[in-house]
Amino acid sequence: LLKDFTNALLARIGEDNLILYRPLDYQGIRGLTHLKVQAAIKEWEFTSDYHYKIRFETEAEYLEFLDMIEMEFMVALEQGASIDRGVRKVMGELGNLLATKGVPRYSTVLVGSPKLIQKTDGEMIRFEIPVDYQRNSKSDKKFLKLTLDTHIYNQPLRENPNHSVKTAYHEAGHAL
Repeated sequence: LLKDFTNALLARIGEDNLILYRPLDYQGIRGLTHLKVQAAIKEWEFTSDYHYKIRFETEAEYLEFLDMIEMEFMVALEQGASIDRGVRKVMGELGNLLATKGVPRYSTVLVGSPKLIQKTDGEMIRFEIPVDYQRNSKSDKKFLKLTLDTHIYNQPLRENPNHSVKTAYHEAGHAL
């Protein structure tokens, strides 16, 4: 067992709450990312103090936003937990930008396509995400730019290259 499974998994053997899931495929990753982003959008609109209505002008911009989260935050060994962390990071930074720039409560916020502007060798990524907002239909749109700096999660794969096939991770279940 020690050769094929992680210490974290072995420590849970015998517990009632040990649930194994197979690693996520593309469809599972996309579905989880979509669910997490939609949950964050609803949280900003309905439960935050600001009640921002976060929207994307086109489906293509939304899909590029999901691609950014999946490509830059997904860690194979962490599965859903890394997606969750990435969504929380991006949406948290977006909320901080809106609040610090004085975007009024109940504003409609349009998020554009993320643009990769810097990627160093395994250390840092920087995205710029265009953000427009308006208080109501009569007010002028105002443009902001979210610059998202984050570290790339470079985690070495396990010593045994076959164990990722043998072992499934439960983090995706927590996220769902």
